[in-house]
Amino acid sequence: MNVSRVRLTHRRLFSTNYFSDGSTPKTFQQLHSDPSLNTSTKSSSSSSSKVVPLLRWTCMVLLSVTLFENYKRTLELEQKLETQQQGYKRNVSQLQANFKNFQKKQSSTYSSLKKTNNEREVKMALHIGILRQQLMKNGIEPSGIDEALREFENRVRITVDPSLNYIWLEDESALKPYTPDIHDYDKRKN
Repeated sequence: MNVSRVRLTHRRLFSTNYFSDGSTPKTFQQLHSDPSLNTSTKSSSSSSSKVVPLLRWTCMVLLSVTLFENYKRTLELEQKLETQQQGYKRNVSQLQANFKNFQKKQSSTYSSLKKTNNEREVKMALHIGILRQQLMKNGIEPSGIDEALREFENRVRITVDPSLNYIWLEDESALKPYTPDIHDYDKRKN
């Protein structure tokens, strides 16, 4: 019973002609050359011939407006970019000028400190020379440089900090009361 139903359905599917008049379908050429169809397409083509230019014109206007807006936006962005670039150039040149000023100030400060230290050293050397001269005039032999270096190695302490070095004479040294403060040489400018 199932086999007979399948055969019947098979016959209906393959034997049925889907065209009502039993003819084969028309080609594209045949459809365009058929006069009964041409009358309906002529009326629709005459109405479509009025719509097509309107659509073209509308599309062209919309495209033109879009292009113009894009062009305006591009000009605005280019102007903004140019303004930003000028600002960046000003900032960079200002930073470079600030850095050069800082270097000059740093160099000036370093030169000033070096000059001050050199002046102190020369003043101390002159002071030592005057004291040695006084000792020799009074018949006393002054201590030599070797004795000063030994005292430095035994009694002077140095602390190294990343930015500064601290050097000082121990309080237990017998020379402590006789050692002048280095800044005394800065104060006594006549």
